[in-house]
Amino acid sequence: MNKLFRRFKKSSLLEKRSKGKDRLLTAIRIIISVSLFTYLIVRSIPSLRTMPELLTGNNILYAILAFLAFSLGIFIQVLRWNALLLAKKIRIGKPFLFMSYYIGFFYSNILPSSIGGDFYRTYDIYKNRKIPLQKGVAVAIMERFVGMTVGMIFLLVSFSRIYFYLDLVSILSLSLLPLLGILIIFVFLKPKAFKIDRLFKKYRKLKKAEEKFYEIHNDLYLFKHNLKSIFISAGYGIVSQLVFVTSYYFVSLYLKIKLSYIVFLFLNPIILLSTILPISIGGIGIRENLAVFLLQEFGVDQNTAVIFSLINLAIILINASIGGITYIFKNIFYRSRGFM
Repeated sequence: MNKLFRRFKKSSLLEKRSKGKDRLLTAIRIIISVSLFTYLIVRSIPSLRTMPELLTGNNILYAILAFLAFSLGIFIQVLRWNALLLAKKIRIGKPFLFMSYYIGFFYSNILPSSIGGDFYRTYDIYKNRKIPLQKGVAVAIMERFVGMTVGMIFLLVSFSRIYFYLDLVSILSLSLLPLLGILIIFVFLKPKAFKIDRLFKKYRKLKKAEEKFYEIHNDLYLFKHNLKSIFISAGYGIVSQLVFVTSYYFVSLYLKIKLSYIVFLFLNPIILLSTILPISIGGIGIRENLAVFLLQEFGVDQNTAVIFSLINLAIILINASIGGITYIFKNIFYRSRGFM
C-alpha cells in the first residue's frame, strides 16, 4: 500500500512539475512577444507620428481588398485541407471544416506557434467526427509539407527579381527556415534514412513515442496511393499563397509602396514561416519585426515599413477574432467538444 502511495505521490509531483514548466515556457513566450512588439513600437514612435500624414489621401479600397483577399486565402486553405482528408476517405461537411479552420486560425495566434491551429483542427475532427488522431496528424503534416514546398517554389521563382536587393548570405539565411521545415517532414516520410530507428532503440523511454511515430509515418506513406489528392491540395496551396501575396500587395498599394508583385512573392513565405518558431505567441513581434527588416532591405523607409506590418497585423487579428467568435458560436449552438 505504501509503495502504491509513493508511486502516486511521485506521479503527482512529476505532473505538477510538468505543468509548472509549461506555464513558465508560456510566460517566457508572452514576455518575448510583448518585448519584441514593444521594441517595434518604441523604435517606431516617429513612424507612428507620421501615420496620419502617410495615410492621408490613400485609397481605402485597397485596405478593404487586402482584408478580403486574406480572408479568401483562409477559405482556399480549407479546400486544401479537405482535399487531403478525402485522400484518407474522410468526408466531413465544408461548413464544419470552415468553422474548425477559422477557430484553428484563432488558436494559431494565441498559442506559442502557428501550428497551434493544426493541433486544434486535429483534435476537433477527432473529438467531434471520431477521426483517429494519427490520421489527423498525418494530414496536418502533409499540409505543412505541401505549404512549405509551395513556399520554396515561390522563393525560387522570385529569386531572379530580388537577388540584387539582398546579399547571398541574407538569401541563404532566409531560405534556411523552409528548407529546415521540409527536412523535418522528410524525417517522418523516410525515418530509416535519418536513423530514427536507432534513436528509439538507444532511448527506451521513447518506446511509447515510437509507436505513435510509426503510426503517423504509415499514414503519411499511404498518401503515395492517392497522388491526385496531393496535387489537388498543392494546387489549392499555390492559389491560397498567391491570394495572401495579393493581400500584401494591396496593402503596399494602399501605402503607395513602389515594389513589384514578385517581391511580395518572395516575402510572403519567409514571413509566414517565421510564425512557426515556438518562441513567441502566434509569431507576434517576430513576424512584424521581420517584415520591417525585409521591407527596408528592399528600399522601403522605416516609417512606411512599420505601418505596413501593423496593418497586416490588424488584418490577421480581425480574422483571428472571427475565429474566436466562431468558437463561441460553435460550442453554444452545436455543443461541440472544446479544445480547452
